[in-house]
Amino acid sequence: MQKKLLLLLVFLLIGFFKPLLAQEAFPAVKDSLEVYQKKAKEENKKLLIFFTAKWCAPCLKLKKGTFEEPAVEAIVEARYLWIEADIDTPFGDKLIRHFNLKGGGIPVLLIYEEDKILALHNGYLTPSQAVSFLEKDYHKEQETVRIYKNVLDYQWFKGVLVGYALTQAQTPSHWQPQWTSSFQAGLLLNYHWRANKTFSIHFLYQRRNLKFDENYILNRNFATLDVQYNHPLFVYGGACKSPFWFNFALYGGYSFADKLQNAENAPFSLEALQKWDAGARLGFSASMGTFEPSFGYEQGFLNLSPQNSSVLHRQFYATLKVMIGK
Repeated sequence: MQKKLLLLLVFLLIGFFKPLLAQEAFPAVKDSLEVYQKKAKEENKKLLIFFTAKWCAPCLKLKKGTFEEPAVEAIVEARYLWIEADIDTPFGDKLIRHFNLKGGGIPVLLIYEEDKILALHNGYLTPSQAVSFLEKDYHKEQETVRIYKNVLDYQWFKGVLVGYALTQAQTPSHWQPQWTSSFQAGLLLNYHWRANKTFSIHFLYQRRNLKFDENYILNRNFATLDVQYNHPLFVYGGACKSPFWFNFALYGGYSFADKLQNAENAPFSLEALQKWDAGARLGFSASMGTFEPSFGYEQGFLNLSPQNSSVLHRQFYATLKVMIGK
């Protein structure tokens, strides 16, 4: 019995130590950033850290497209020690905490030497852009690039937005409002405000179609401005672990063109309509690199028709944001 227990113990020890003995000199997860720096210094190279994730389409395009180009591959081989850090792995999480990379967009390329960030790029690069980025002579003594926190924690991203909505007028009970389709499009700015938190500014054109009953359909063309706060749904260990976000926005808008079908028989006039509107929006979005789909509910606060009591608008929306430079 004792021999069997001894043999079992030996096999367990072998099984435990064998992976450690078989590891490469610099495995991606086990070794620290300091060890990578030491190896890079021995080879007279800089660290090139690539922050990525399996769900990030631009990251895959950058790795499989740009960095497999012979010209780019040759520069990386000659000048850099490549480190690939998936932000959803233990090693990637360690670097996220080390560099305060929390909630920032990916892909990110970071050139690092002797505890200093020499250069950082957030977003996709074409092969020619990558060559320019990698060949540039970054001097450690100078501020050759913006400090990291100004790049990711405090960086503006631009984009465009298109969306579809089901809109309904909230009216007195003697009307029978119906859900109708609406449209919106515009420009946006997304600002990385704090770790794991961002806010967005949307400049939108909204076409709202309000159907009060079978006879009266009001078409309104709004120019709106909203400020939206975005908070990640899943956070673990101080790092964003999910591309899914909760969104809350306040908006204000002005209707610059209205059209009412069967206006002569309508219970209100176009001249009496409230031109201004304000409200709130609650929703959810998914950050997928360049593309950010979202959906949610919007509620207007201002009475659209002073002639009638409480004529508000509400809608369920679905939008797609296309980020530029992300």
